[in-house]
Amino acid sequence: MFSKRASIISAVLLIIVVIFVISAVAYQIRTNPYEEHYFEKIGFKEPQYTYAELIEDFGQPLDIQESSDFTEVRYDDFCVRLFTDNPEAGIMNVRVFGSAYRFGSKKIGVGSTKKEVSDAYKYAKKSPDTDYAYVDGKMYVQYFFDDNDIVREILIFWYS
Repeated sequence: MFSKRASIISAVLLIIVVIFVISAVAYQIRTNPYEEHYFEKIGFKEPQYTYAELIEDFGQPLDIQESSDFTEVRYDDFCVRLFTDNPEAGIMNVRVFGSAYRFGSKKIGVGSTKKEVSDAYKYAKKSPDTDYAYVDGKMYVQYFFDDNDIVREILIFWYS
């Protein structure tokens, strides 16, 4: 009688442990960012990047636009907005429009389809205001598509 009861208790405990492990794994999948290092994938140091570092690392830009709030520096495959009022604050945002940059395990980037983006970010927190915009860890990522539902541009900035 005692060994049958011990077997039942052992089986119940095993089931509880299995359920706990599966729940923990599912939680990790849902809470881990799809891509942890968006800026680093492009070649920036996180979290700050100054105009001088930008020129040193990427050379002379194609175009520079300045406003009271930001300085926009454009290269072939991306455009960077830097804070103007606080140059040490670094990057405001980056717009990627070159296909060389791929993010996450699914290698999403310019040229990916809407379905590929949706599949890659299915566990990320979606923006309530904008389609194909996600809060991914510490980053906000928004995808823009052409008429054929292919990614044409990606907007990336720090989410706080």
